[in-house]
Amino acid sequence: MTISNKSADVAEPVALAPQLTALAQAGSTIALDGATAADALSRLITAAGGKAVRGSDPTSLLKAVKNPIEIEGTRRAHRRDAVALARFLAWIDHEAPKGVLTEIDTVEALETFRRDTGALKDVSFPTIAGTGPNGAIVHYRVTRKSNRRIMQGDLLLIDSGAQYEDGTTDVTRTIAVGTPTDEMRDRFTRVLRGHIAIARAVFPDGSTGAQLDTLARQFLWQAGVDYEHGTGHGVGSYSLGA
Repeated sequence: MTISNKSADVAEPVALAPQLTALAQAGSTIALDGATAADALSRLITAAGGKAVRGSDPTSLLKAVKNPIEIEGTRRAHRRDAVALARFLAWIDHEAPKGVLTEIDTVEALETFRRDTGALKDVSFPTIAGTGPNGAIVHYRVTRKSNRRIMQGDLLLIDSGAQYEDGTTDVTRTIAVGTPTDEMRDRFTRVLRGHIAIARAVFPDGSTGAQLDTLARQFLWQAGVDYEHGTGHGVGSYSLGA
C-alpha cells in the first residue's frame, strides 16, 4: 500500500514481494510495522540491497481515532445491527428449547437476519457460535465435524459482527438455554459486574486499555477464575476497496 496526502493504493498480496524488491534494489529505506511485519520481509529487503527500519505503523492512530462521519456511521450501523440481533435472540428463545438447533443453524440464521436489513455487505469475521464445551474455546469456529446440537442446560456463546457501508459491528452474547445452574449465574454476574466497572470508570487522558484491564477481571479474580484473552479491542470500518 502506498500512501499520499489523501489516498492509498491497495494491491493484491502477491504484489508485495516484487514491489519491495524493486524498492530495495533502488536503495530505498523501507519502514515495517514493528508489531506485525514478518521477519521474512526484513530479510527480503536486505538481500535486495535496501534497508529495513522497524517502527510504529503510521496508519494505526488514523484508524483508531474516528472522525465525526465515521462515529455517526458507527452509531447507525449498531442501531441497525441491534434490530437484527434482537430478532435473532427472539428466534433463539423460541427455537432453542426444542432441542433441534445446531451451532451451524445459529450462524446461518444470524446472517439471514442481518441480510434482511437490506444493508449488509458481509460479516465482519466468521461467526463464533459455541454451545456447551465448545463455548469455552477461544475463537472457536464451528465445522461440520464439530457442529454440536444446542441442548437444555447449555450456555450458547455468540460472537459475531457485520460489515455495513456506514460501519462495522462486533457483538458478543451469552445465552442460557433452559434454566442456568448456580455456577453459570455466578460467572455471568461476575462478568457483568466487570462490564459495569469498565463503563463507570473515570480515567485521565492517555490511559491505555491495559491499565483498565483489571477493572473488568477483578470480580472473576475474587472467585479464583479468569478469562484467557484480552479485554476489548478496536473496530474498523467497511471499505469498498480501491
